Amino acid sequence: MINAYTALPEIYDTLMYDVDYHAWAAYIDSFLSEIRPRKIIEACCGTGNITLRLIRKGYQVTPFDLSDEMLRIAQQKARKSGKKITFLKQDMREMDLPVHDALVCACDGVNYLSTEDDLLRFFKAAYQCIKPGGYFLFDMSSLYKMEHILGNELFFEDRDELSFFWQNKLEKEKNQVELSITFFIRDVDGKYTREDETQIQYFYPAEKILSLLKEAGFAKADAYGFMTRDLPAENADRIQFFAIK
Repeated sequence: MINAYTALPEIYDTLMYDVDYHAWAAYIDSFLSEIRPRKIIEACCGTGNITLRLIRKGYQVTPFDLSDEMLRIAQQKARKSGKKITFLKQDMREMDLPVHDALVCACDGVNYLSTEDDLLRFFKAAYQCIKPGGYFLFDMSSLYKMEHILGNELFFEDRDELSFFWQNKLEKEKNQVELSITFFIRDVDGKYTREDETQIQYFYPAEKILSLLKEAGFAKADAYGFMTRDLPAENADRIQFFAIK
């Protein structure tokens, strides 16, 4: 199962204000530049933060997402930046796209796949969409993050334009965290509108992900600590996966 964002897209970029997307895109580019691909697919593109930065680096990006609202906001950003981008609505498990040089998926997109079967479906779909020798890159929040950072935690932030409560429910036996967010958005009249969003993220051992990538047909698959080319530390909260067809 995949939970498509509904209410959250309107405040997504506000919640992610501290993410260094320039560094993130540069990290992805450090892999892709090794084979100089030009045509890449971006799964779970969200509001287009990575999309636009990869395009500025010279890549031809075919981005898609399952959330209509995320795609709407991404399209607005593209127009404002003067970029002509076709954003597609697709399910990552059922991609139907021409063969590209590489496929990337950033910022926990794969953590929304609830079963190993869903993971394998996505990996096989990715394999079919990448040329021989092409690269497959994606990151995932780790089991350590699930248990020690997200856990059963409550987060709260109060700003002039936005206030939110973020309550997590850990179900360790299922390797999942339910994220329930209630937020209040102030309109131009100073009134606040309440919105609620519930998402579930799923977590897997890195060894299982690597095994499924091999099962999907990838000739090589590695895991790195995020933003590095080193093996993931035990307390790594995010892991970067890299596979070659």
